[in-house]
Formats: sequence, C-alpha cells, structure tokens
Amino acid sequence: MENPIKRINLHLYVEDVEAIDRFAKVMGCTRAAAIRGLMHEAVPSIIVLTDIMEGHSANPDPVRLEQTKRVAAKLATNLDKGLAIMGKGIV
Repeated sequence: MENPIKRINLHLYVEDVEAIDRFAKVMGCTRAAAIRGLMHEAVPSIIVLTDIMEGHSANPDPVRLEQTKRVAAKLATNLDKGLAIMGKGIV
C-alpha cells in the first residue's frame, strides 16, 4: 500500500526554493516531489532527535541537553552545507 500524502502550506526562504527547484529539475521531478523525498529521508533522524529532546523535557539533564543541542546544531550546519552545494550545482 502506498504512503498517503498530506497537502500542507509551507514557507521557505527564496534561496532554498531556488536550490530545490534546480535539484527537482535535475532529478526530473516536481518541487513537491523533491521536498517530499528530501523530508522522507530526514524523518528517521528527526524522530530520533525528537525522542531525545522529549526525554530531556521529562527528565532534564544539563549535560545531555547540551550534547543534544550540539548534535542539532551540527545537523543544521550539514543541512545548510548540503543545500549550498545543491544550489551551486556541485552535486
């Protein structure tokens, strides 16, 4: 059975949309399909990070919270680098 798709309204930065559009063109798909595919690949990591953060909310540990913040910052940096690479056509 196919995964159901839910339509959402999404606000993105202009430069990100330009990079996604270029990526979609190279991949031969629509902007929506490109975003959906990229998000689908990221969801398992998002779930793990969310589980960790929810655990911190229920049982705060300052050391673990700081570690998790560093992991989240690194993930954000890597995402930014990946989008920049796609935007420059290096991929």
